[in-house]
Amino acid sequence: MKIFIYIFMIFSLSDNLSGVSRNGTTSLSFLEIDVASSRVAMGGAGVSLVSDASSTFWNPAGLAFTKKSDLLFFNQAWIADINHTYTSFVMPIDNSSGVGISLNIMNYGDIEVTSLEFQDGAGEFYKALDYSAGVSYARRFVEWFGFGATLKFINSQIWHSNASAVSMDLGVQIYTDFLAGDNGKDDGMKLGMSITNYGTRIKYDGLDLIQPIDPDDDYGNFGNVLGQYKTSNWELPLIFRIGVSNNFINLPSHKLNIAIDAIHPNNDKERINIGAQYTLNRAELFSFHLRAGYKGIHIQGIGDGKIRFSSPFGPTCGVGLSLPIEQRIKLKADYAVRYVGVFGIVNLLTLGLEF
Repeated sequence: MKIFIYIFMIFSLSDNLSGVSRNGTTSLSFLEIDVASSRVAMGGAGVSLVSDASSTFWNPAGLAFTKKSDLLFFNQAWIADINHTYTSFVMPIDNSSGVGISLNIMNYGDIEVTSLEFQDGAGEFYKALDYSAGVSYARRFVEWFGFGATLKFINSQIWHSNASAVSMDLGVQIYTDFLAGDNGKDDGMKLGMSITNYGTRIKYDGLDLIQPIDPDDDYGNFGNVLGQYKTSNWELPLIFRIGVSNNFINLPSHKLNIAIDAIHPNNDKERINIGAQYTLNRAELFSFHLRAGYKGIHIQGIGDGKIRFSSPFGPTCGVGLSLPIEQRIKLKADYAVRYVGVFGIVNLLTLGLEF
């Protein structure tokens, strides 16, 4: 654990000493927004923990440890009346591998057209929509090691302009017998790593970039000549995650899991996410989950012999309930509340079906 923290501090210190801010240097930020209320409530910590339908977002290697088919639908009313949904379906195809599909949609709704002439609105509206569609596969090569990958097609539409990209997510999960109980390696500490959104650059093109121009105000009449703006190529938000988790209480009726992730993005500071989940099992009646976490902890500065930490996000919390139906189907519902800095509180709801 100490080595894990030391690595994070080295990354953070090197970033602070460089004095270079990377904010706003990538596009399609919706790819960074956490999904699945169970993981969001734990502060975004779970790269080593996931093994359900949320694995298609957090770590595709989790599909290698999926034991049942799982369907997930996630929705959150994001800031500025933006609607964010994530749908995923995963299933095991044998005892050592699994596949999944996912769809991530960010709908910005109807936006009123404005111009220099009509700054309060021109009476016309346009739509903006970002989405990514992915196919995932994972395999467990030995009982304690799984590797997975997700191939994604990404598209962004703003009125009559759009841009596309292709990216890949890669991940591994390792189950160890360290701190394991009587149940074997599945009961020990888990390690996880993932790289998400490694892909091509994105560039916008479309009718909205074509505008009439007058190349010469002094000679001739070129007012009807069409010119096209040339946009830049933008990188995707590349994220590297490494994390650990462990069940510190693992009884038939009571479980307590703590997870810690270190995050290294290409457009922001390095940070740590930490979360905990308490589970109450009542035989075949229900499973109740209580979750809490803290997201985005990073080193703000060093002075007077002290290291000061800060976070633009802050605490998260949530609850979950699983109800078995006819011993073969499990209905799942998870709710989370997250703090997103100056934008206040966001509510999230996830519904799932395991069979």
